[in-house]
Amino acid sequence: MSRDDDTSKTLIAKFTRRDLALYALSVGCNGDDLSHCYESHPDFEPLPSFLLSLIFMAQSEGDRPFLTGIRRFPPSFMRHAGGVGPLPRRFLSDSYFDEADSQDSPTVLHMSQSLSMHSPIILREPTLDDPDPPTTMKINVAIEQVKPRGIGTFVKTKMEYSQDGTLVATSEMVALILGIDPSHVVPLNDVSEQPASKKMKSRSQIFRATETKMLQFDVPRNAALLYRLTGDYNQIHVDGGSLFDRPLLHGLCSLGMVSRAILQYTESKASDLKSIDCHFTKPVFIGDALEMWILRNDGCIDFCVTSQNKGEVKVKGKLLLVQKALSSL
Repeated sequence: MSRDDDTSKTLIAKFTRRDLALYALSVGCNGDDLSHCYESHPDFEPLPSFLLSLIFMAQSEGDRPFLTGIRRFPPSFMRHAGGVGPLPRRFLSDSYFDEADSQDSPTVLHMSQSLSMHSPIILREPTLDDPDPPTTMKINVAIEQVKPRGIGTFVKTKMEYSQDGTLVATSEMVALILGIDPSHVVPLNDVSEQPASKKMKSRSQIFRATETKMLQFDVPRNAALLYRLTGDYNQIHVDGGSLFDRPLLHGLCSLGMVSRAILQYTESKASDLKSIDCHFTKPVFIGDALEMWILRNDGCIDFCVTSQNKGEVKVKGKLLLVQKALSSL
């Protein structure tokens, strides 16, 4: 992966056990999950999905001092000189900047997210002088695809997480930028794909027609306010922004809730999670009453989150556990 040009950059994130506990609480952990919430638990370990939150608190290697506390939005990985959100200047035509309303801040929506674990997260050991020393994670970020469409511009970004030269995880996210005329966007690796709506309908029918495990839960009213403290301070998660009349739950919070629920249901350890691939097909709002359908399928676990009243698919995807965990199900 090339570094530090207009499509890629290297960032540094630092986190503590306190950050891990706060993240765990924000995705629904409680007194039944002390191994993720209580730093002195003998089996204390990070939830793997925590890594996905790091990109929102990461900053460039040369930035000093290292920032703590609430950050501004957009985060460093979305900031490009002359660009818009995750889209660098090179992907915008000159005509975009000539239009009178082109300087309005476009809305950025999280459409999909994957995470693959390669090595364990190694935490720094506490000492008498520092009971919660920060752990450092290097994140290489690279834009892999830019697809302008009528609805907006899809941007796929790949991230590599490493510690001391060891690759810990890789992830891919797809963001949708609204408010930019597609004629103003320069595509990158743009290829046609099967529309997601066709896959979504068949997935919903499969889950409702087969023997599955179904869990019901309501999105807590403080969920987005709590999760934003992990680093994503987008205003859309506080008041709905200009698009919605109520707060929108972070896509990564939905992913964290799903992965935590599956780990709990399968009685698996966090370190048993090998990968997760998640698509955010409909907005999840604060207070939504949801159902999560879980189906073991060809050595992995399919999941689908729907609204209880309309049955709309909100989140869907696959989660893979290490083989020893799968064989015990």
